[in-house]
Amino acid sequence: MTRTTESPTNRFAFAVLLLILLGAAAVRLINLGVPSLWVDEVNHVYAGQSLMNGEEPRFPSGNLNERALLYSWMVAISFKLFGMNEFAARLPSVAFGLLAIVVVFFFARSLFNTRIALLSAFLLAFSHNAIGWSRTSRMYTLFQLLFLLGVWLFWRGFERRQDVAEASAWYRILDVDLRWIVASLGVFALSFHVHQLTALFAPSLWAYSAVLFVIAGVQRGWGEAVRLRYGFVSLGAVLLGLLALTLLGLKEFLEYAIHFRPAWARYNLVTDTHYYFWFLAKSSNFPIAALFLIGALQTVTRLDKHAFFALCNFAVPAFMLSFVFSYRVHNYIFHVYPFYVMLAAYALDNLFEAEYGILKEKLRGAVFRLSDRWLRWLAYAIIVGWLPLTVWFRYALKLPYVVPTGMNGAVDHLNWRAAVDWLRENGAADGVIVSTLPLTIHYYLGHVEYNLNMANLDETLDWRNGEARVDYYSGVPAITSVEELKAVIQKHEVGYIVVDIYRFERDRYVPQTIARYIDEHLQRVWEDPYKTVRIYRWQRTPSDK
Repeated sequence: MTRTTESPTNRFAFAVLLLILLGAAAVRLINLGVPSLWVDEVNHVYAGQSLMNGEEPRFPSGNLNERALLYSWMVAISFKLFGMNEFAARLPSVAFGLLAIVVVFFFARSLFNTRIALLSAFLLAFSHNAIGWSRTSRMYTLFQLLFLLGVWLFWRGFERRQDVAEASAWYRILDVDLRWIVASLGVFALSFHVHQLTALFAPSLWAYSAVLFVIAGVQRGWGEAVRLRYGFVSLGAVLLGLLALTLLGLKEFLEYAIHFRPAWARYNLVTDTHYYFWFLAKSSNFPIAALFLIGALQTVTRLDKHAFFALCNFAVPAFMLSFVFSYRVHNYIFHVYPFYVMLAAYALDNLFEAEYGILKEKLRGAVFRLSDRWLRWLAYAIIVGWLPLTVWFRYALKLPYVVPTGMNGAVDHLNWRAAVDWLRENGAADGVIVSTLPLTIHYYLGHVEYNLNMANLDETLDWRNGEARVDYYSGVPAITSVEELKAVIQKHEVGYIVVDIYRFERDRYVPQTIARYIDEHLQRVWEDPYKTVRIYRWQRTPSDK
């Protein structure tokens, strides 16, 4: 497709990008340290604390805590600079989230034009899950940044137009610039260290190459198509895949990966193959989903290779996670979400070009005449100017103020700090503590004695202390039955059970026989105003002994 209208100048584009980054920074930094730590944030906090002290990263249980170690190092550096607190723990995510917006801008500009680049940056800056993960001490913004950078570098090597002088250069094979490919592989290695879903770029690239190989075969003949980079990648990948399956034992690993499902993911929502449709198409995301669909259709009707590359990088992982793997959660498509917003921006820009042409034709014989520049701005205002009025944008502006509890755009925060404050204020801080999230209580209180969360006893995390099963993270014994709970109560005269209501009411976390016994036989002494965390108390009387 040939684009005839002008793009903004570099100076103007960078000024707009700076404004977008300032807005993005605001919705990511305001009230950043107010919510209590989310369940998985505590992992990086403990790892960062260990690294900051020059120690090996371990959980209080003694088990290694090496997941996404590169991110934990960033948390450690932030702790050294700003102290050990929630704000400092989350600050690396803010930085990586902002850098991802910059990379999206340059990547989209190389794929399309500056207008689409600015729209893509704007859509990512105010996407709810991008804001949420940027406000969470978890590795997903780093993963998104590295994956996006790796794909961009690969694109530059795989599809960059060559100069005549470069045609026979040593670094060009099959019309591919190996310098960029090697650089991309280095970034992909870092990305894979952060999250193994990096590997899904391989089927995305295969799908892109296979389609273009077929088109080249039909148009230019199969003999010539095989000699193109698309034929080399699509056919070579099939051969390598067959060899890996037969000679390297990859089949067993793939079967394990496809059927793997942790204990916390054993419920209907995350096994629904429509999960990503419901997530992306919910009303608060209007109109992004509609624009993406339009952009995907335009990709096909316009036979736009660049847009097709973006489509493959989002659609293939989303398809595989929906229909191949056993469970799906929204953070598993976060690294490819920038391609989703690129296609939404692509749709808006195509609408702009169409409406600009219509306006120009309609106003040709009008009494008043607008210059081409003002006519272009008028068309752009009509097509893009309504976005700040949408529920999607207005909800994005509210996310920093959903504190101290509630959905931040990616995760739900619970009021753990208030619960621990109550324990301290009521002289219970040194008492026996049972919790559904013992690692979180351990962080805020300094100790915890028993685990009530069965998901922490997942067979993939199985860790034993003699015959007793213990929490993988905190190392404390687990209470798995009413009889075991009664034994704990008999052993300790006074104790407190601190539960988050979400897990307490779900059998996959807390057996409901235990939950009912606690609710019927123990005293409910505190519940936070937002109904996220609750405290029960037991105290044996002399007649109970």
